Amino acid sequence: MLSIGQMAALCQTSIQTLRLYDQDGLLVPVHRDPRTGYRYYQNSQIFKFNVIKYLQRSGLTLQQIRHTLTSDQTTLVDLWQQQEQHIQQVIQEQQRDLQLIQFQQRQARRLQQLTQHLHQGPYRWIASGAVVELVLTTTVTPLDAPDQSVAPLDQYLLQQNTIPNLEYSFSFPLRHYHALKDIHYQTTFKTPVLPSDLPTNITIRHYQGTFLSVVFPWSTSQYLTEYHQLYTRATTIASAHGPVYERSFPLDYGQIGNDDHFITELSLQIA
Repeated sequence: MLSIGQMAALCQTSIQTLRLYDQDGLLVPVHRDPRTGYRYYQNSQIFKFNVIKYLQRSGLTLQQIRHTLTSDQTTLVDLWQQQEQHIQQVIQEQQRDLQLIQFQQRQARRLQQLTQHLHQGPYRWIASGAVVELVLTTTVTPLDAPDQSVAPLDQYLLQQNTIPNLEYSFSFPLRHYHALKDIHYQTTFKTPVLPSDLPTNITIRHYQGTFLSVVFPWSTSQYLTEYHQLYTRATTIASAHGPVYERSFPLDYGQIGNDDHFITELSLQIA
């Protein structure tokens, strides 16, 4: 027979774990010394220990394992099917989490690139991707608080178990504007991972090509100045066309809600 210490060494576990399994009736020693209380096991119980650890590794509680060890084969098959469904769900959730993290990393790198172009005037860059777009049904301008406008799209993404990316994004027509109140956003958009079935009021817009952009710290007093730089350059490029895409990214997540901590990019496609 094996002492509890020998059994623990052979099973690559602790004495405390074997005592717990004994108390829960999962792995009862074949002999207990009535005088010392020492537990003794036999070699054949190593296999049962491995079965317990296998079941525990698959996500079962000790209570479920105890039930499983006393169940017939049919119940055990049903249990494995349930565990498979649970694990598949966990994998899908982890994949979504991984996609979110990877997306935020790409956005962070994009933000670093944008800061290099602050107040440098229009510049060109190549982009390719897709966004989901919601047409706005109310008048919204750069002078208005954006949260209520983006909320419906954010709520839809949350319902789809997708966390909306951390930015404010709008589009509006390319033309000469005399005042911010004249700029009326037409759509709001996001860049998440989405299912294939979308509501009729939400569309996917694919984009690929060369874009012309200006970058500046968000400021209603400087907005038109920066926009006019973009518009003036666009009028010299025959292939330039609207809409204009406005994207504002938080520079400091701890200061979200403060307009001074956003960097804004205005861009339009030129090829």
